[in-house]
Amino acid sequence: MRFKKNWDKTLKYYYNLISETYCYNILISSRIPWFIKDEEGKETYYDDGPGTIAPVHMWNESIRVLKPNITEKDDNIDHWNGKEYAESHFVSGHFMFSSNQFFKKIIPDPRVTFFGEEHTFALRAWTNDFRIFALKESVLFHLGKTPEYNKATELSNTNWRKFELAKGPSFNNRDAYKDILMGKEFGPLAAKDEESYLEYLEVLGFDYRNLT
Repeated sequence: MRFKKNWDKTLKYYYNLISETYCYNILISSRIPWFIKDEEGKETYYDDGPGTIAPVHMWNESIRVLKPNITEKDDNIDHWNGKEYAESHFVSGHFMFSSNQFFKKIIPDPRVTFFGEEHTFALRAWTNDFRIFALKESVLFHLGKTPEYNKATELSNTNWRKFELAKGPSFNNRDAYKDILMGKEFGPLAAKDEESYLEYLEVLGFDYRNLT
């Protein structure tokens, strides 16, 4: 990660600003720009602007990874409505910022790793009275995992697969995230209850119960 100057002050400012408008607990999360590092250590930064982190972009990306054939929402309009932040219904593993209460209450699920955790984190947060927001202003960059980077650090898919197999089938329950999203489980590692689960599906605009 590479943090921009005054990143902490920026996040605190927006957290307090949003909290003045919404009575819910606040979680700030979105996709962030990236940078690459070549063999000589030179870093190149790619900041494509706020359009790449708009909530509708997150919706398209997050839903289409589960349902590739679903029609995308229009991603060519101003989704910020003149504001510096906008409500979202997804989180990004790249970046989440909230009070310590969020990280105490919405703990990582050991069954869901490296796929599905962004969807289940958002579901659990929303149904436990957190509201998610994306910022128009980015505050940090994440390292792009290029083939050159993977080769240099021996983190290729082949090596990762060997590591995953060595950990055994319990390392990642491939169906756990689907059971949570489809409303087959409620509680600390899923939606709080059925009522809040159905409310989330309505505001999300996608019915997870149709997943197969």
